[in-house]
Amino acid sequence: MKIEVRRHYFSENYTIGKLYIDGGYFCDTLEPSTTAKEYPAVKTGTYSLSIVWSPKFGCYMPRIEVPNRTGILFHVGNYPHDTKGCVLLGMNTIKGSVTASKVTFNSFFDMLLDHIVRFKNAIVVEFKNK
Repeated sequence: MKIEVRRHYFSENYTIGKLYIDGGYFCDTLEPSTTAKEYPAVKTGTYSLSIVWSPKFGCYMPRIEVPNRTGILFHVGNYPHDTKGCVLLGMNTIKGSVTASKVTFNSFFDMLLDHIVRFKNAIVVEFKNK
């Protein structure tokens, strides 16, 4: 499975993109600004994805394995302050935020788990700037 995040809008407070799974559009994404000092958006590149226990969320979560960074997850949230360096999933129906994040994330996570159980092969995530 290949997940691709294509970023298309950059502001000083957030980054908006579109997430594709095996080439098909799935949802919109919200990340921190690419220039944020403390928790910037993930650098462009290709990374592996793993499912790990998150003490913060109290459940298993999809983690993007970014060198020299820890705890970069796909998770639920609506606003730039919810990202903390992670990638939020939802629909970009309001400027600078995503809506329907919980239902979008749950659907995404179910797809990941189904893929892992059925195919038992790697999942990669590629980040691109438009």
